[in-house]
Amino acid sequence: MNFLVDFRLRMRFRGAPCLVVLLVTRMSVGAFAQNQVPARNFASSQTQVLQALQSLEAWKQAKLPTLDGFANIDEQQAQQCSGAYYQLVIDVEPNPGGGTVVRPTAKINAACNGGDTAHSANQAIKSNGRIEADLLACLDDYLNGKSASSVEESVLKELLAGLKAQRESLAQRRQELEKQLEIQREQQSAGGPPLAFITHDGAKVVTRNKPSARVLITAHSEDEFPIVEEASDWLRIEVGPGQTGWLRRSDARPEVEQGAAQEPEPATQDESFVVSRELVIPFTGEWKALQGKNALFVFAGEKTALPDGAQSELRLRYALSTFAQRYRRSGAGTSNFSGIVVVFSDGIAAATVSDIGRWVHGDVSKAAFLKRCSLDPLSAFNGVAKTGQ
Repeated sequence: MNFLVDFRLRMRFRGAPCLVVLLVTRMSVGAFAQNQVPARNFASSQTQVLQALQSLEAWKQAKLPTLDGFANIDEQQAQQCSGAYYQLVIDVEPNPGGGTVVRPTAKINAACNGGDTAHSANQAIKSNGRIEADLLACLDDYLNGKSASSVEESVLKELLAGLKAQRESLAQRRQELEKQLEIQREQQSAGGPPLAFITHDGAKVVTRNKPSARVLITAHSEDEFPIVEEASDWLRIEVGPGQTGWLRRSDARPEVEQGAAQEPEPATQDESFVVSRELVIPFTGEWKALQGKNALFVFAGEKTALPDGAQSELRLRYALSTFAQRYRRSGAGTSNFSGIVVVFSDGIAAATVSDIGRWVHGDVSKAAFLKRCSLDPLSAFNGVAKTGQ
């Protein structure tokens, strides 16, 4: 849930115009038992409830700054939509047992392109119930005489608690990465055989160091094998437990020491950030594109205080520049890692080397590239919409 957006939405129910509402007044509650739409019974009369909704100005149209947290839609689909707005249909019905039943239904619409940026069409999107629940809560506050200031104070406390929890989660994730890097460094310091990294698909590993020898296996780009022996133009590598083969030296490149800090590149992209370290280690996050693969981790700290309102855009700009620079520095895709991960204090940006290459070489647009990146949390990189145009 985006706590800041949620706070702003709830503030709209406190007196500012917010949405279009169709008030449907019915004299029976026959549909109440069958309809699964969130509903609440209020002790107030039907007239009092209608007046309260009127006082809240709950009939005005409103835009949704994001679909995240308010609609049943995944992140990729949400990024393909813009101009989201909502309206409520509210049933206000007298309850035979006393009081008034209020049942809101949010109607969300947005212009969605389905991945085709050249064509968009208005699309109805199902609400996840958050807007309806928030309206009911605000109506309850109003009918029970809670002042706007006290309600806003409680919402602010909720917002701050959510932001604190989010920041603590990111700090914990960063600590886990730091610990993993330390373990990797200790393992590397213990020593081990050097590795050969295959530079292209179709590399032949043969039984002897002769071109005519029988082929054992066909290796692929980014495969890695321990080097057992070196002989002129050939490398003897371990292809399995107790099994070795020969590989042409031209089909592989030597290992770049993993777990050891590489020389940080000056933060020419933006003087607001400075790189503290860079390491190549396995990616242990949940993003499937890099899960279990080696990745170059670039730890970027804030060199100076970031300007208010520009933090997310500066992070995104720096991450994109880092992707491009490290990709070119590593030999344009011939590195011993499958992705690049930029770790900030408030967020993590990740991309695969293959996707970075397509973007750098102009095969895909920046907007298409950003959709394939992992930006966690997305709120830390809100400039994505603007930058991806």
